[in-house]
Amino acid sequence: MTGLVRDIMVKGSEKIVSFAGTSQYGVQGLGASACGLAALNFARVVFAKAQEGVQGEELLQTILTKETAEARIFFFREIVAICAAWSDNLHLEVDDMVRIPLFDKALKHRGTKYGRPDLAQFHRLLQDLKAIRGPVVLVITRPPEIIACLKITATNNNDVFVIFDSHPRPEYPKGAGFIVNASIDTAAARLVKLLPVIDFPDRDLQWQAQLLANYSGHVFVPSGLVLNAASMMRIVMESSLALLSTRAQVAELTFQHSNLISENKCLEEESEQMEERHRREREHLLRSASRTNASISSSRAPEPVAGRSSFGRPLASDSSSRPMYNHPSSSRTMTSSNEDFDVAARLQSDFVQAEEQTYKKVLEQQCRYAEERARLELAGSVAPVPGPSTTARPSVSNSSSRPTHHHP
Repeated sequence: MTGLVRDIMVKGSEKIVSFAGTSQYGVQGLGASACGLAALNFARVVFAKAQEGVQGEELLQTILTKETAEARIFFFREIVAICAAWSDNLHLEVDDMVRIPLFDKALKHRGTKYGRPDLAQFHRLLQDLKAIRGPVVLVITRPPEIIACLKITATNNNDVFVIFDSHPRPEYPKGAGFIVNASIDTAAARLVKLLPVIDFPDRDLQWQAQLLANYSGHVFVPSGLVLNAASMMRIVMESSLALLSTRAQVAELTFQHSNLISENKCLEEESEQMEERHRREREHLLRSASRTNASISSSRAPEPVAGRSSFGRPLASDSSSRPMYNHPSSSRTMTSSNEDFDVAARLQSDFVQAEEQTYKKVLEQQCRYAEERARLELAGSVAPVPGPSTTARPSVSNSSSRPTHHHP
């Protein structure tokens, strides 16, 4: 047992191992949002060592005490090398990353836990890891950061927790850090320090506060697949097929996008043509309406002179003694005015004829009444009257005795 491992196992002290240039950002500053890839790759590399038969304290020594510093740096860089291949700023979810063949074949998902990132929660979480035999890795997400915690069972069933953090921190400012603890209490306290709860006093940022006030913990164990040359070739083949399928989907989406752009362009042109036709039709209708109004204005009948009708006939002096048929001349042409006059003349003739017939009927009734009364007087039934009343027939030729229809 080396001195570093002895201090951890016997004294229970916390140890931090880090090397410059081994963070997720690398020398060129790439991998700004690749902490999830680094955490899952850490689990894959450690489980690969376990599949080779390196277990317990030997596995811990392999991680922390390589024969030379160059070997330890190589081990670090093997873990974070994947970050350089991901230069996108898009934050990746653990559920999405674990589906790629590289991780899907090496890791077995045992479950996911959620909670508030406080000391009690992390203490219970690490206690649950102790119940799982063999090496187990907990990938903890507290947006926007993701770190990993490895549990190794060492000598005398003593568990050691190795926290892998790919972000530079004040205690390891130049590279990724391995933080080793043999105590659940110190390991939970370190997790709280790395992933604190951030409170927002602004009420408009409540969803951000909810996001930063919770964590998710994905538990992984080795899948049991030995990653030899044959299995790696199978992974490469599956990855290639998945990449080919993705490229086919991208090509199909690109083709559909191109078609949609072409269709949108055609629709825009049709819309512009319809708008132009609508504009021309509107202008044509406006011009037609203007010409019609001008024609009507030029063909209006002259206003009637006081005391005479529009057709040179005398107007009645007493308009209250007969019905009036008023037709405005401002909206009619000369042709329509002549037609109105003919209609009015026919109406007046019909009225005169009806009046004469009514007079005849009244006269006949009055004659019969006079004859009947005369017979009664002769019979002595009624008292005689001074003389029969006579009813003068109104003259139909007098314009004041019949209605006159005025036509402007």
